[in-house]
Amino acid sequence: MNALHGLKVFSKRWTVIAGKLLSEHDRWDFTHSSPTGAFKAIAQIETGIFFASVATAIDTGPPPVTSKSFAEGWIEDEILIYGIELCDFRKDKIAYAKAQKRVVKSIKDQVEDLVFFKLIKVTAQSHLVLTETGMAAFKELRE
Repeated sequence: MNALHGLKVFSKRWTVIAGKLLSEHDRWDFTHSSPTGAFKAIAQIETGIFFASVATAIDTGPPPVTSKSFAEGWIEDEILIYGIELCDFRKDKIAYAKAQKRVVKSIKDQVEDLVFFKLIKVTAQSHLVLTETGMAAFKELRE
């Protein structure tokens, strides 16, 4: 399977999952207006990819998984394509602070959307945990 085919398969599976989640929430009438907030985000492949990343980290990584750990990894992945190491990037305090603020907000928004649809929950210690719905969706994505 090449990358493009894998993305196509993932997209189809996420579309099915998103459809199921949306059908469980009848508070939105899509015939009269465009979806916003969590209703809009759940249908986007970026949300599916973020969910798959969180679920994989929870499933395989060392506990606990937190939004903060994702932020560091996200920033590191972004700068890696420019050949910059995270420790060097942190030396530019302004650039690092801007990147961190942007990434943390994006992760916070994604986490809120996943919590809204009960795919994950956030514990009192800020750990991300898969719910039953989340485990079922993750299993469906991997099939």
